[in-house]
Amino acid sequence: MSLAFIRGGVIGLGAALIMAGCSDPPVVTADATIDLTVVDDGASEAAPPPPPVDAASPPEPAEVRVGDPTPVPLVPPYEPAPRDRKRMNIDQLWATVDRVTGGVHWIDATGEDALVEKASLLGKPDFVDTTQEVDEPDLLFDKQLGDLARSVCVELMAKEQGSAPGDRVFLVHAAPTDTSSSAPSAIAENMRRVLLRFHGTYLTADSPELAPWLGLFDQLSQTDAPAPDPIQGWTGICVTLMSHPNFFTY
Repeated sequence: MSLAFIRGGVIGLGAALIMAGCSDPPVVTADATIDLTVVDDGASEAAPPPPPVDAASPPEPAEVRVGDPTPVPLVPPYEPAPRDRKRMNIDQLWATVDRVTGGVHWIDATGEDALVEKASLLGKPDFVDTTQEVDEPDLLFDKQLGDLARSVCVELMAKEQGSAPGDRVFLVHAAPTDTSSSAPSAIAENMRRVLLRFHGTYLTADSPELAPWLGLFDQLSQTDAPAPDPIQGWTGICVTLMSHPNFFTY
């Protein structure tokens, strides 16, 4: 403890005594000494040291029980957030129709590609009045897509009947004259193929989702004639496939 600090304390004590009415405050000289001995009253006595450990007889280890191991994955399972399905734009729709039909397009009475001619009507921007393409499946798009499907599917079935079996793109596993009665396996196999080609849906031979499509084919094949018309049935299946949201949305 510094001498200046001690002097300051004594001076402060003297000032306090003067204010209290004491006429003779203590005088501090340079050689004054102050007893700073700390009185030990026994309250801060140190704790006794721990007893020594006998190396010959160490303490018994505590028993620890472990349950059955449970595997924990290091990476949490990935659950992608779902998003709303989007409609194809006109260029994507044109390319898709061209691919699944082998080059059959919607041709109007003037010989022009109707889908190209009606592109601006269906929401394709012209970059004069609009700059963003409409990708909502509204009623106008649904109506025009129905017209496209009926025109393209009739033309496709006519082309399939005149093509060799190796050149067909729709009737690959079934002949144009096959019915559910004469060739049920061929009809089912061909239905599985067109569902994969048009919708990207793979169905096994025993899939319950295949039965409604086979039933629809039988209904659409029925005519006023005694025998069913499979080409009429496949034309109706083609129109249904192209009008379905699984065809024009992704």
